[in-house]
Amino acid sequence: LKYVGALIAKGLPYAEVLQKAREEAEARCAQSASDPFTDKEIVQIVRSTFKSHERNHPAEAKTVDGGVDQALDMTDVRIAELQDEALDEWPQEILHPGGLLEKLADYTEASAARTERIFAVGGAVSCLGAVASQRVCNVSGLRTNMYVLLVGRSSSGKDAPRKAIIRILKAGSPDLSALFGGSDISSDTSILTYLNRDNCRRSLFVIDEIGLFFKNVKNPNSPKCNIIKVLTELYSKANDGHIKRYANQENDIVIPWLSLSLLGMSVPSELWPSLNSGETTNGFLSRCFVIESKADYKESRDEDDVILDMPQDVVDGIQHIWDIDVGDKMPIEAGTDGKGIDLVLYPKPWVIRFSKEAKTYSKEQKRKTEDAQRKAVDRGDDAAASIYGRNNEHAIKLALIKYLSDNWQKSHAEIRKGQVTLEQVQWAWLFTSEKCRRTIESMAGEIHSSDFEAYQQKVYKVIKKEYLKNKKKGIDKPGATLSVISRSITELDKRQLQAVLDKGVQANMLRLVACKPSSAGRPCYVYAITEEIET
Repeated sequence: LKYVGALIAKGLPYAEVLQKAREEAEARCAQSASDPFTDKEIVQIVRSTFKSHERNHPAEAKTVDGGVDQALDMTDVRIAELQDEALDEWPQEILHPGGLLEKLADYTEASAARTERIFAVGGAVSCLGAVASQRVCNVSGLRTNMYVLLVGRSSSGKDAPRKAIIRILKAGSPDLSALFGGSDISSDTSILTYLNRDNCRRSLFVIDEIGLFFKNVKNPNSPKCNIIKVLTELYSKANDGHIKRYANQENDIVIPWLSLSLLGMSVPSELWPSLNSGETTNGFLSRCFVIESKADYKESRDEDDVILDMPQDVVDGIQHIWDIDVGDKMPIEAGTDGKGIDLVLYPKPWVIRFSKEAKTYSKEQKRKTEDAQRKAVDRGDDAAASIYGRNNEHAIKLALIKYLSDNWQKSHAEIRKGQVTLEQVQWAWLFTSEKCRRTIESMAGEIHSSDFEAYQQKVYKVIKKEYLKNKKKGIDKPGATLSVISRSITELDKRQLQAVLDKGVQANMLRLVACKPSSAGRPCYVYAITEEIET
Protein backbone atom coordinates (compact mmCIF):
# COMPACT_ATOMS: atom_id res chain seq x y z
CA LEU A 1 0.00 0.00 0.00
CA LYS A 2 2.78 2.45 0.90
CA TYR A 3 4.57 1.71 -2.39
CA VAL A 4 1.39 2.24 -4.41
CA GLY A 5 0.55 5.40 -2.48
CA ALA A 6 4.02 6.83 -3.15
CA LEU A 7 3.63 6.21 -6.88
CA ILE A 8 0.24 7.93 -6.96
CA ALA A 9 1.58 10.89 -4.95
CA LYS A 10 4.19 11.39 -7.67
CA GLY A 11 1.36 11.92 -10.16
CA LEU A 12 1.76 8.69 -12.15
CA PRO A 13 -1.33 7.63 -14.15
CA TYR A 14 -3.39 4.60 -13.20
CA ALA A 15 -2.04 2.27 -15.90
CA GLU A 16 1.59 2.98 -15.02
CA VAL A 17 0.96 2.57 -11.29
CA LEU A 18 -0.76 -0.76 -11.91
CA GLN A 19 2.14 -2.02 -14.07
CA LYS A 20 4.77 -0.98 -11.52
CA ALA A 21 2.70 -2.54 -8.70
CA ARG A 22 2.63 -5.87 -10.57
CA GLU A 23 6.39 -5.73 -11.11
CA GLU A 24 7.03 -4.85 -7.46
CA ALA A 25 4.77 -7.67 -6.25
CA GLU A 26 6.58 -10.16 -8.47
CA ALA A 27 10.00 -8.98 -7.26
CA ARG A 28 9.03 -9.18 -3.59
CA CYS A 29 7.59 -12.65 -4.07
CA ALA A 30 10.88 -13.85 -5.56
CA GLN A 31 12.84 -12.46 -2.60
CA SER A 32 10.67 -13.98 0.13
CA ALA A 33 8.81 -17.13 0.94
CA SER A 34 5.47 -15.34 1.35
CA ASP A 35 2.47 -16.20 -0.79
CA PRO A 36 2.30 -14.09 -3.97
CA PHE A 37 -0.44 -11.50 -4.54
CA THR A 38 -2.99 -12.53 -7.11
CA ASP A 39 -3.50 -10.12 -9.99
CA LYS A 40 -7.05 -9.46 -8.73
CA GLU A 41 -5.67 -8.40 -5.32
CA ILE A 42 -3.13 -6.07 -6.96
CA VAL A 43 -5.84 -4.41 -9.03
CA GLN A 44 -8.04 -3.98 -5.95
CA ILE A 45 -5.17 -2.39 -3.97
CA VAL A 46 -4.32 0.06 -6.73
CA ARG A 47 -7.95 0.95 -7.38
CA SER A 48 -8.82 1.54 -3.70
CA THR A 49 -5.64 3.56 -3.14
CA PHE A 50 -6.45 5.74 -6.14
CA LYS A 51 -9.97 6.34 -4.79
CA SER A 52 -8.62 7.32 -1.38
CA HIS A 53 -6.13 9.68 -2.98
CA GLU A 54 -8.80 11.34 -5.13
CA ARG A 55 -11.03 11.74 -2.10
CA ASN A 56 -8.30 13.37 -0.01
CA HIS A 57 -6.72 15.37 -2.86
CA PRO A 58 -9.57 16.28 -5.20
CA ALA A 59 -7.73 19.14 -6.87
CA GLU A 60 -5.34 16.77 -8.64
CA ALA A 61 -8.27 15.08 -10.36
CA LYS A 62 -9.99 18.26 -11.51
CA THR A 63 -7.96 19.71 -14.41
CA VAL A 64 -9.87 20.57 -17.56
CA ASP A 65 -8.18 20.42 -20.97
CA GLY A 66 -4.93 21.63 -19.49
CA GLY A 67 -6.56 24.83 -18.21
CA VAL A 68 -7.25 26.03 -14.67
CA ASP A 69 -10.28 24.31 -13.15
CA GLN A 70 -12.96 26.64 -11.73
CA ALA A 71 -12.58 24.91 -8.35
CA LEU A 72 -9.05 26.32 -8.13
CA ASP A 73 -9.67 29.65 -9.84
CA MET A 74 -9.70 32.50 -7.29
CA THR A 75 -10.32 35.19 -9.90
CA ASP A 76 -13.07 37.57 -8.71
CA VAL A 77 -13.58 35.63 -5.44
CA ARG A 78 -11.89 35.56 -2.06
CA ILE A 79 -12.03 33.38 1.02
CA ALA A 80 -14.86 34.59 3.23
CA GLU A 81 -14.04 35.82 6.74
CA LEU A 82 -16.40 33.67 8.79
CA GLN A 83 -17.41 34.62 12.31
CA ASP A 84 -18.41 32.38 15.18
CA GLU A 85 -22.16 32.87 15.57
CA ALA A 86 -21.80 32.44 19.33
CA LEU A 87 -19.80 35.68 19.37
CA ASP A 88 -22.51 37.63 17.52
CA GLU A 89 -23.93 39.21 20.65
CA TRP A 90 -27.01 41.39 20.87
CA PRO A 91 -26.21 45.09 21.46
CA GLN A 92 -26.13 46.19 25.07
CA GLU A 93 -28.62 48.99 24.34
CA ILE A 94 -31.22 46.34 23.51
CA LEU A 95 -30.36 44.16 26.49
CA HIS A 96 -30.84 47.02 28.96
CA PRO A 97 -33.92 49.03 27.91
CA GLY A 98 -34.49 50.61 31.30
CA GLY A 99 -37.84 51.23 32.94
CA LEU A 100 -40.38 48.50 33.55
CA LEU A 101 -38.91 46.33 30.78
CA GLU A 102 -35.58 46.33 32.63
CA LYS A 103 -37.26 45.32 35.87
CA LEU A 104 -39.21 42.52 34.17
CA ALA A 105 -36.05 41.21 32.51
CA ASP A 106 -34.11 41.43 35.79
CA TYR A 107 -36.77 39.39 37.58
CA THR A 108 -36.81 36.80 34.78
CA GLU A 109 -33.05 36.33 35.15
CA ALA A 110 -33.16 36.29 38.94
CA SER A 111 -35.93 33.67 39.04
CA ALA A 112 -34.21 31.25 36.62
CA ALA A 113 -31.32 28.87 37.09
CA ARG A 114 -30.23 29.67 33.56
CA THR A 115 -31.35 32.05 30.80
CA GLU A 116 -30.05 34.46 28.18
CA ARG A 117 -30.55 38.16 28.80
CA ILE A 118 -32.05 38.62 25.33
CA PHE A 119 -34.71 36.01 26.15
CA ALA A 120 -35.53 37.88 29.36
CA VAL A 121 -35.95 41.13 27.38
CA GLY A 122 -38.04 39.36 24.71
CA GLY A 123 -40.33 37.93 27.36
CA ALA A 124 -40.69 41.35 28.97
CA VAL A 125 -41.65 42.90 25.62
CA SER A 126 -44.22 40.17 25.01
CA CYS A 127 -45.74 40.59 28.48
CA LEU A 128 -45.93 44.39 28.49
CA GLY A 129 -47.20 44.45 24.90
CA ALA A 130 -50.04 42.08 25.77
CA VAL A 131 -50.93 44.01 28.93
CA ALA A 132 -51.00 47.37 27.13
CA SER A 133 -52.84 46.23 24.02
CA GLN A 134 -56.25 47.91 23.62
CA ARG A 135 -55.01 50.49 26.14
CA VAL A 136 -52.85 52.58 23.81
CA CYS A 137 -52.22 52.79 20.06
CA ASN A 138 -50.58 55.07 17.51
CA VAL A 139 -52.45 57.47 15.22
CA SER A 140 -53.18 54.71 12.70
CA GLY A 141 -54.65 52.46 15.39
CA LEU A 142 -51.72 50.05 15.69
CA ARG A 143 -51.81 48.21 19.02
CA THR A 144 -48.96 46.73 21.08
CA ASN A 145 -49.82 43.03 20.78
CA MET A 146 -46.92 40.99 19.39
CA TYR A 147 -46.04 37.44 18.36
CA VAL A 148 -42.62 36.86 19.96
CA LEU A 149 -40.62 33.68 19.29
CA LEU A 150 -37.59 32.88 21.47
CA VAL A 151 -35.19 30.55 19.68
CA GLY A 152 -32.14 29.03 21.33
CA ARG A 153 -30.25 25.86 22.01
CA SER A 154 -31.54 23.27 24.42
CA SER A 155 -30.92 24.27 28.07
CA SER A 156 -30.30 27.89 27.05
CA GLY A 157 -33.02 29.12 29.42
CA LYS A 158 -35.57 30.23 26.82
CA ASP A 159 -38.30 28.79 29.04
CA ALA A 160 -37.53 31.21 31.90
CA PRO A 161 -39.67 34.09 30.50
CA ARG A 162 -42.70 31.79 30.27
CA LYS A 163 -42.51 30.92 33.95
CA ALA A 164 -41.82 34.49 35.04
CA ILE A 165 -44.70 35.95 33.00
CA ILE A 166 -47.23 33.43 34.31
CA ARG A 167 -46.20 34.13 37.91
CA ILE A 168 -46.46 37.90 37.42
CA LEU A 169 -49.89 37.75 35.72
CA LYS A 170 -51.29 35.47 38.40
CA ALA A 171 -50.10 37.88 41.09
CA GLY A 172 -52.29 40.63 39.63
CA SER A 173 -56.04 41.19 39.71
CA PRO A 174 -58.39 38.41 38.52
CA ASP A 175 -58.96 40.06 35.14
CA LEU A 176 -55.20 40.53 34.67
CA SER A 177 -54.65 36.86 35.53
CA ALA A 178 -57.15 35.98 32.80
CA LEU A 179 -54.77 37.51 30.22
CA PHE A 180 -52.88 34.20 30.19
CA GLY A 181 -54.68 32.25 27.49
CA GLY A 182 -53.01 28.87 27.95
CA SER A 183 -50.07 26.78 26.74
CA ASP A 184 -51.63 24.78 23.92
CA ILE A 185 -54.21 25.21 21.18
CA SER A 186 -56.38 22.29 20.07
CA SER A 187 -57.95 23.89 16.96
CA ASP A 188 -58.64 27.18 15.23
CA THR A 189 -62.20 27.11 16.55
CA SER A 190 -60.94 26.73 20.12
CA ILE A 191 -58.99 30.00 19.73
CA LEU A 192 -62.06 31.88 18.53
CA THR A 193 -64.33 30.35 21.16
CA TYR A 194 -61.90 31.33 23.89
CA LEU A 195 -61.45 34.90 22.60
CA ASN A 196 -65.24 35.32 22.45
CA ARG A 197 -65.51 35.15 26.22
CA ASP A 198 -66.01 38.58 27.76
CA ASN A 199 -62.92 38.49 29.98
CA CYS A 200 -60.67 36.73 27.45
CA ARG A 201 -60.70 39.03 24.43
CA ARG A 202 -57.24 40.19 25.36
CA SER A 203 -55.15 37.05 25.61
CA LEU A 204 -51.52 35.99 25.67
CA PHE A 205 -50.88 32.39 24.60
CA VAL A 206 -47.53 31.01 25.78
CA ILE A 207 -46.47 27.89 23.84
CA ASP A 208 -43.35 25.89 24.62
CA GLU A 209 -41.62 23.93 21.82
CA ILE A 210 -43.52 25.91 19.21
CA GLY A 211 -41.40 24.34 16.47
CA LEU A 212 -42.97 20.96 17.23
CA PHE A 213 -46.34 22.71 17.41
CA PHE A 214 -45.87 24.06 13.86
CA LYS A 215 -45.01 20.56 12.63
CA ASN A 216 -48.17 19.11 14.15
CA VAL A 217 -50.49 21.67 12.56
CA LYS A 218 -49.45 20.60 9.04
CA ASN A 219 -51.55 17.44 9.02
CA PRO A 220 -54.50 18.34 6.74
CA ASN A 221 -56.73 15.88 8.60
CA SER A 222 -55.96 17.38 12.00
CA PRO A 223 -58.29 19.87 13.73
CA LYS A 224 -55.15 21.99 14.13
CA CYS A 225 -54.56 22.41 10.40
CA ASN A 226 -56.09 25.94 10.23
CA ILE A 227 -54.43 27.32 13.37
CA ILE A 228 -51.64 29.16 11.55
CA LYS A 229 -54.13 30.71 9.14
CA VAL A 230 -56.30 31.97 12.01
CA LEU A 231 -53.30 33.25 14.01
CA THR A 232 -52.16 35.16 10.92
CA GLU A 233 -55.59 36.76 10.52
CA LEU A 234 -56.09 37.62 14.19
CA TYR A 235 -52.76 39.40 14.54
CA SER A 236 -54.16 42.55 12.93
CA LYS A 237 -57.82 42.20 13.96
CA ALA A 238 -57.64 44.43 17.03
CA ASN A 239 -59.47 47.18 15.17
CA ASP A 240 -62.39 45.31 13.61
CA GLY A 241 -62.93 41.99 15.37
CA HIS A 242 -63.49 38.65 13.70
CA ILE A 243 -66.45 36.61 12.45
CA LYS A 244 -66.50 32.91 11.59
CA ARG A 245 -69.59 31.81 9.67
CA TYR A 246 -71.21 28.38 9.67
CA ALA A 247 -74.03 26.91 7.57
CA ASN A 248 -76.15 27.05 10.70
CA GLN A 249 -76.07 30.72 11.71
CA GLU A 250 -76.70 29.81 15.32
CA ASN A 251 -73.17 28.39 15.40
CA ASP A 252 -71.55 31.59 14.13
CA ILE A 253 -68.68 32.96 16.22
CA VAL A 254 -68.78 36.75 16.31
CA ILE A 255 -65.95 38.47 18.19
CA PRO A 256 -66.61 42.23 18.24
CA TRP A 257 -63.08 43.10 19.37
CA LEU A 258 -59.96 41.26 20.43
CA SER A 259 -56.25 41.48 21.01
CA LEU A 260 -54.17 38.33 20.64
CA SER A 261 -50.54 38.04 21.70
CA LEU A 262 -48.25 35.04 21.43
CA LEU A 263 -45.00 33.97 23.09
CA GLY A 264 -43.35 30.84 21.75
CA MET A 265 -40.12 29.03 22.57
CA SER A 266 -38.19 26.59 20.38
CA VAL A 267 -34.80 25.13 19.57
CA PRO A 268 -33.52 26.10 16.09
CA SER A 269 -33.43 22.47 14.94
CA GLU A 270 -37.20 22.21 15.44
CA LEU A 271 -38.38 25.68 14.40
CA TRP A 272 -36.63 26.24 11.08
CA PRO A 273 -37.10 22.73 9.61
CA SER A 274 -40.80 22.98 10.48
CA LEU A 275 -41.09 25.75 7.88
CA ASN A 276 -40.68 25.39 4.13
CA SER A 277 -39.71 28.15 1.71
CA GLY A 278 -43.36 28.90 0.87
CA GLU A 279 -44.27 29.39 4.52
CA THR A 280 -41.65 32.13 4.87
CA THR A 281 -43.66 34.34 2.51
CA ASN A 282 -47.27 33.62 3.51
CA GLY A 283 -47.29 36.32 6.18
CA PHE A 284 -47.18 34.41 9.45
CA LEU A 285 -43.41 34.30 9.99
CA SER A 286 -43.06 37.98 9.05
CA ARG A 287 -45.60 38.85 11.75
CA CYS A 288 -43.48 37.04 14.33
CA PHE A 289 -40.72 38.89 16.15
CA VAL A 290 -38.07 36.16 16.19
CA ILE A 291 -35.41 36.55 18.88
CA GLU A 292 -32.65 34.00 18.36
CA SER A 293 -29.54 33.48 20.46
CA LYS A 294 -26.65 31.29 19.33
CA ALA A 295 -24.56 31.92 22.43
CA ASP A 296 -22.48 29.13 23.88
CA TYR A 297 -23.87 26.89 26.62
CA LYS A 298 -24.11 28.70 29.95
CA GLU A 299 -23.62 27.02 33.31
CA SER A 300 -26.66 27.03 35.58
CA ARG A 301 -26.66 29.09 38.75
CA ASP A 302 -26.73 27.61 42.20
CA GLU A 303 -30.28 26.90 43.40
CA ASP A 304 -29.72 29.09 46.45
CA ASP A 305 -29.20 32.07 44.14
CA VAL A 306 -32.58 31.68 42.40
CA ILE A 307 -35.12 34.24 43.62
CA LEU A 308 -38.77 33.39 42.94
CA ASP A 309 -40.30 36.16 45.06
CA MET A 310 -41.63 38.82 42.74
CA PRO A 311 -40.69 42.46 43.37
CA GLN A 312 -43.92 44.21 44.35
CA ASP A 313 -43.11 47.22 42.23
CA VAL A 314 -43.01 45.01 39.12
CA VAL A 315 -46.42 43.50 39.92
CA ASP A 316 -47.81 46.97 40.68
CA GLY A 317 -46.32 48.39 37.49
CA ILE A 318 -47.92 45.73 35.29
CA GLN A 319 -51.24 46.22 37.09
CA HIS A 320 -50.94 49.99 36.64
CA ILE A 321 -50.59 49.64 32.86
CA TRP A 322 -53.45 47.13 32.76
CA ASP A 323 -55.72 49.52 34.64
CA ILE A 324 -55.34 52.37 32.14
CA ASP A 325 -58.82 53.65 31.32
CA VAL A 326 -59.48 52.88 27.66
CA GLY A 327 -61.09 56.24 27.08
CA ASP A 328 -64.54 56.62 25.66
CA LYS A 329 -66.25 53.24 25.39
CA MET A 330 -68.59 53.00 22.50
CA PRO A 331 -71.52 50.55 22.26
CA ILE A 332 -71.49 48.72 18.95
CA GLU A 333 -73.55 46.01 17.34
CA ALA A 334 -71.38 43.44 15.58
CA GLY A 335 -72.76 41.21 12.85
CA THR A 336 -75.66 43.47 11.89
CA ASP A 337 -76.01 41.80 8.48
CA GLY A 338 -79.41 40.32 9.34
CA LYS A 339 -78.28 38.36 12.37
CA GLY A 340 -77.67 40.93 15.08
CA ILE A 341 -76.25 40.30 18.54
CA ASP A 342 -76.37 42.03 21.87
CA LEU A 343 -74.71 45.41 22.20
CA VAL A 344 -71.21 45.28 23.64
CA LEU A 345 -68.71 47.88 24.83
CA TYR A 346 -65.95 48.46 22.33
CA PRO A 347 -62.64 49.80 23.74
CA LYS A 348 -61.12 52.92 22.24
CA PRO A 349 -57.41 52.98 23.13
CA TRP A 350 -55.72 56.26 23.88
CA VAL A 351 -53.69 57.57 20.94
CA ILE A 352 -50.05 58.16 21.89
CA ARG A 353 -48.44 60.53 19.44
CA PHE A 354 -44.81 60.57 18.35
CA SER A 355 -42.63 63.66 18.79
CA LYS A 356 -41.46 65.53 15.69
CA GLU A 357 -37.93 64.14 16.04
CA ALA A 358 -39.28 60.61 16.54
CA LYS A 359 -41.43 60.85 13.40
CA THR A 360 -38.52 62.17 11.34
CA TYR A 361 -36.27 59.33 12.48
CA SER A 362 -38.99 56.74 11.83
CA LYS A 363 -39.48 58.02 8.28
CA GLU A 364 -35.74 57.70 7.59
CA GLN A 365 -35.64 54.15 8.91
CA LYS A 366 -38.81 53.23 7.05
CA ARG A 367 -37.26 54.47 3.80
CA LYS A 368 -34.12 52.39 4.41
CA THR A 369 -36.08 49.23 5.14
CA GLU A 370 -38.24 49.78 2.06
CA ASP A 371 -35.06 50.10 -0.04
CA ALA A 372 -33.81 46.82 1.45
CA GLN A 373 -37.17 45.23 0.67
CA ARG A 374 -37.00 46.33 -2.98
CA LYS A 375 -33.47 44.95 -3.33
CA ALA A 376 -34.63 41.64 -1.86
CA VAL A 377 -37.45 41.49 -4.41
CA ASP A 378 -35.03 42.30 -7.25
CA ARG A 379 -32.75 39.41 -6.32
CA GLY A 380 -35.71 37.04 -5.95
CA ASP A 381 -35.48 36.71 -2.15
CA ASP A 382 -39.19 36.85 -1.35
CA ALA A 383 -38.64 35.53 2.18
CA ALA A 384 -36.34 38.42 3.10
CA ALA A 385 -38.70 40.89 1.42
CA SER A 386 -41.53 39.58 3.58
CA ILE A 387 -39.52 40.11 6.77
CA TYR A 388 -38.50 43.64 5.75
CA GLY A 389 -42.16 44.40 5.01
CA ARG A 390 -43.12 44.18 8.70
CA ASN A 391 -40.19 46.18 10.12
CA ASN A 392 -42.03 49.49 10.37
CA GLU A 393 -45.00 47.89 12.12
CA HIS A 394 -42.79 46.08 14.62
CA ALA A 395 -40.81 49.25 15.33
CA ILE A 396 -43.98 51.24 16.07
CA LYS A 397 -45.23 48.56 18.46
CA LEU A 398 -41.87 48.41 20.23
CA ALA A 399 -41.71 52.20 20.49
CA LEU A 400 -45.13 52.28 22.19
CA ILE A 401 -44.06 49.51 24.57
CA LYS A 402 -40.83 51.35 25.37
CA TYR A 403 -42.83 54.52 25.98
CA LEU A 404 -45.00 52.77 28.55
CA SER A 405 -41.95 51.12 30.08
CA ASP A 406 -40.25 54.47 30.59
CA ASN A 407 -43.39 56.15 31.97
CA TRP A 408 -44.81 53.32 34.07
CA GLN A 409 -44.61 55.34 37.30
CA LYS A 410 -46.58 58.28 35.93
CA SER A 411 -50.31 58.77 36.33
CA HIS A 412 -52.69 57.59 33.63
CA ALA A 413 -53.45 61.18 32.71
CA GLU A 414 -49.73 61.92 32.22
CA ILE A 415 -49.28 58.77 30.14
CA ARG A 416 -52.18 59.75 27.87
CA LYS A 417 -50.76 63.26 27.28
CA GLY A 418 -47.15 62.20 26.66
CA GLN A 419 -45.33 61.60 23.38
CA VAL A 420 -43.02 58.85 22.13
CA THR A 421 -39.50 60.30 22.15
CA LEU A 422 -36.62 60.04 19.69
CA GLU A 423 -34.68 57.82 22.11
CA GLN A 424 -37.57 55.37 22.38
CA VAL A 425 -37.95 55.16 18.60
CA GLN A 426 -34.20 54.65 18.16
CA TRP A 427 -34.26 51.73 20.60
CA ALA A 428 -37.26 50.22 18.80
CA TRP A 429 -35.61 50.44 15.37
CA LEU A 430 -32.30 49.07 16.66
CA PHE A 431 -34.10 46.05 18.12
CA THR A 432 -36.16 45.56 14.96
CA SER A 433 -33.16 45.86 12.63
CA GLU A 434 -31.12 43.36 14.65
CA LYS A 435 -34.04 40.95 14.70
CA CYS A 436 -34.52 41.36 10.96
CA ARG A 437 -30.87 40.68 10.11
CA ARG A 438 -30.65 37.60 12.27
CA THR A 439 -33.95 36.16 11.06
CA ILE A 440 -33.00 36.58 7.40
CA GLU A 441 -29.61 34.93 8.03
CA SER A 442 -31.25 31.99 9.80
CA MET A 443 -33.84 31.55 7.05
CA ALA A 444 -31.12 31.54 4.40
CA GLY A 445 -29.17 28.87 6.26
CA GLU A 446 -31.96 26.72 7.66
CA ILE A 447 -35.01 26.82 5.34
CA HIS A 448 -34.73 25.00 2.03
CA SER A 449 -36.85 24.50 -1.05
CA SER A 450 -35.30 21.09 -1.84
CA ASP A 451 -33.24 18.27 -0.31
CA PHE A 452 -30.31 19.28 -2.51
CA GLU A 453 -30.37 22.79 -1.06
CA ALA A 454 -30.53 21.33 2.45
CA TYR A 455 -27.42 19.24 1.81
CA GLN A 456 -25.65 22.31 0.44
CA GLN A 457 -26.22 24.06 3.75
CA LYS A 458 -25.02 21.00 5.66
CA VAL A 459 -21.80 21.06 3.63
CA TYR A 460 -21.30 24.77 4.33
CA LYS A 461 -21.85 24.20 8.05
CA VAL A 462 -19.20 21.45 8.11
CA ILE A 463 -16.73 23.68 6.26
CA LYS A 464 -17.45 26.64 8.52
CA LYS A 465 -17.07 24.54 11.66
CA GLU A 466 -13.71 23.21 10.47
CA TYR A 467 -12.60 26.71 9.44
CA LEU A 468 -13.39 28.15 12.87
CA LYS A 469 -11.75 25.21 14.65
CA ASN A 470 -8.56 25.59 12.61
CA LYS A 471 -8.57 29.36 13.08
CA LYS A 472 -8.87 28.96 16.85
CA LYS A 473 -5.90 26.56 16.86
CA GLY A 474 -3.83 28.78 14.57
CA ILE A 475 -3.84 26.20 11.75
CA ASP A 476 -3.64 27.63 8.24
CA LYS A 477 -6.53 25.66 6.76
CA PRO A 478 -9.48 27.89 5.73
CA GLY A 479 -11.89 25.02 5.24
CA ALA A 480 -12.41 21.26 5.32
CA THR A 481 -10.91 18.42 3.32
CA LEU A 482 -13.15 16.20 1.27
CA SER A 483 -12.59 13.34 3.69
CA VAL A 484 -13.77 15.47 6.65
CA ILE A 485 -16.89 16.54 4.74
CA SER A 486 -17.74 13.00 3.63
CA ARG A 487 -17.36 11.67 7.19
CA SER A 488 -19.71 14.37 8.48
CA ILE A 489 -22.40 13.87 5.82
CA THR A 490 -22.89 10.13 5.61
CA GLU A 491 -26.30 10.34 3.92
CA LEU A 492 -24.67 11.09 0.56
CA ASP A 493 -22.47 8.80 -1.49
CA LYS A 494 -19.31 10.09 -3.19
CA ARG A 495 -21.06 11.03 -6.44
CA GLN A 496 -23.90 12.89 -4.68
CA LEU A 497 -21.53 14.76 -2.38
CA GLN A 498 -19.35 15.79 -5.31
CA ALA A 499 -22.43 17.12 -7.11
CA VAL A 500 -23.23 19.32 -4.11
CA LEU A 501 -19.65 20.59 -3.94
CA ASP A 502 -19.53 21.26 -7.70
CA LYS A 503 -22.74 23.26 -7.46
CA GLY A 504 -21.18 25.39 -4.74
CA VAL A 505 -18.14 25.98 -6.94
CA GLN A 506 -20.33 27.00 -9.89
CA ALA A 507 -22.16 29.49 -7.66
CA ASN A 508 -18.80 30.99 -6.55
CA MET A 509 -19.56 29.97 -2.97
CA LEU A 510 -16.83 27.31 -2.73
CA ARG A 511 -13.25 26.91 -3.92
CA LEU A 512 -10.45 24.37 -3.48
CA VAL A 513 -7.52 25.97 -1.69
CA ALA A 514 -4.03 24.51 -1.43
CA CYS A 515 -2.66 24.36 2.09
CA LYS A 516 0.67 23.47 3.68
CA PRO A 517 1.80 19.95 2.59
CA SER A 518 1.46 17.12 5.07
CA SER A 519 4.42 15.65 6.96
CA ALA A 520 4.72 13.09 4.16
CA GLY A 521 5.13 15.93 1.67
CA ARG A 522 1.79 15.38 0.01
CA PRO A 523 -0.21 18.44 -1.09
CA CYS A 524 -3.33 19.21 0.93
CA TYR A 525 -6.48 20.81 -0.46
CA VAL A 526 -9.50 22.04 1.45
CA TYR A 527 -12.89 23.30 0.36
CA ALA A 528 -13.26 26.90 1.54
CA ILE A 529 -16.32 29.15 1.58
CA THR A 530 -15.82 32.12 -0.73
CA GLU A 531 -17.49 35.39 -1.59
CA GLU A 532 -17.44 37.38 -4.79
CA ILE A 533 -15.25 40.49 -4.90
CA GLU A 534 -17.30 43.57 -5.64
CA THR A 535 -15.86 45.61 -8.49
